[in-house]
Amino acid sequence: MSEATSASGCRGENRPLPRVTIVAAILILVLALGAVFFPRAGSYDMQGVFLVFDAPGSNDARVELFSTMADVLEELSGHTMALVVVDTREEFLLQAKQGVDFVLCPDGLALELDQADFGLLVAGRRKLPANLRPRGVMVFRREGGFEPEPWQSHPERTVFGDSLSLVAIGGTGPMSEHRFCAFGPDPYDHGPVLHALRLGAFDFALVRQWDANKFFAHGLLDSVVWGVEERTVPVPDIVLLASRRIPLVERLKWADSLALIGRSGQMKTENPGRMLRNLEEIGLVGFNLLLEPDFELVRRNFQGNWLPEAD
Repeated sequence: MSEATSASGCRGENRPLPRVTIVAAILILVLALGAVFFPRAGSYDMQGVFLVFDAPGSNDARVELFSTMADVLEELSGHTMALVVVDTREEFLLQAKQGVDFVLCPDGLALELDQADFGLLVAGRRKLPANLRPRGVMVFRREGGFEPEPWQSHPERTVFGDSLSLVAIGGTGPMSEHRFCAFGPDPYDHGPVLHALRLGAFDFALVRQWDANKFFAHGLLDSVVWGVEERTVPVPDIVLLASRRIPLVERLKWADSLALIGRSGQMKTENPGRMLRNLEEIGLVGFNLLLEPDFELVRRNFQGNWLPEAD
């Protein structure tokens, strides 16, 4: 080998790597990191459980709704989902600690779940024009006048829509302050409380804005007899969460799919269509995305007004 050839060969060996080689190496590194932090669906451990909180004595239509939701979540995740429905706070929190993949519950109850265990997917969406988050409102008898804190001044004449959702209890102080008040049985429907109000059992009711609007619109409450005052900021009201064991990329993908249900471009399969029809049982027409910072703002708004040990 000549000296010129040898020198040329050395120069060839020391030349910088081609740009395409560097790009390929970076791509391989990114894919390797992605495999660690965002494993493929099915490569992470799932419990195969969908936990739902419902009112005691739920009807068959609601059971069908929750069963269809389990089918949709099964379709999205590619994992079989067993439906577990509970009707007490204690049993709900116990089941959640034992390990579940998805949770449907009122927002106030969601605040009691460990943030390290569950992340948000979507919040319930209402029918137009009431498609925004509801506020908590107080319906009061005009003859007796408005009372800013009837749970203290007239506890025996005050009823809350339920004891688990922020629209009914949030912004009115710790639950311990309301121990002499009455509470409705159903966090998804404040109709029973409003019927009791209009029939004379109570003078003050703290309920979901949309439920109160429906009673006024249908003539069940007369605006001459009853007044309404807003009590809370808008709240998510009904939320669907997922275990943080599931990679974030999967949770975001599923949330996007759920938010399409009931909108143009929705999932074109049987289960979402069935679920959309059944969602009316809890007053919903679909879902909206619910981001972590958004719910943290809700948490801060109600900090100190929601006690985990509340009944």
